[in-house]
Amino acid sequence: MNEAGHIMHGGTIVDAYHLQTKFRHERRTRSDPEMHRTKKGKEWRFGIKLHIGVDAGTGAVVTAEATPANVHDITVASKLLRKDDTVVYGDSGYIGIENRPEIKEDEHFSKIEYRINRRPGKLRRMQDNGGQNWERYIENRKSPSVVRPFRFLKVQCGFRKTVMY
Repeated sequence: MNEAGHIMHGGTIVDAYHLQTKFRHERRTRSDPEMHRTKKGKEWRFGIKLHIGVDAGTGAVVTAEATPANVHDITVASKLLRKDDTVVYGDSGYIGIENRPEIKEDEHFSKIEYRINRRPGKLRRMQDNGGQNWERYIENRKSPSVVRPFRFLKVQCGFRKTVMY
């Protein structure tokens, strides 16, 4: 696709997805030592986390990285960026990416414009828009292209909860 000119160079959307297993914790730790537990909300999960970088124009997955579930999104972010990126979009898990040492030290990554959404509690309401969360509206316009690959994994590939033998 890149050679045919279908990839829009200059923008990447980054996000992460948790692939959860079905087994109890005692069996899980023996079956795969690379998987870990993490808490999301009030629910404990066990498995791996898939981090992807999606081309902002086409929605094609251009970079991917699998880590244990307890690894934070921002620690893998520099591996998801491309050298030709000029702008990076992400959710609130990537707040502070421009202050990371691997980003500051790289000449190109330090010049990228990072458009990271704020946490939901920090969003301000715009009065002239009838109380609509403007930042949430902008976020939702970008998110379908990064959610599509995760939907493919869950629905078409059947990875709602992976089974380990």
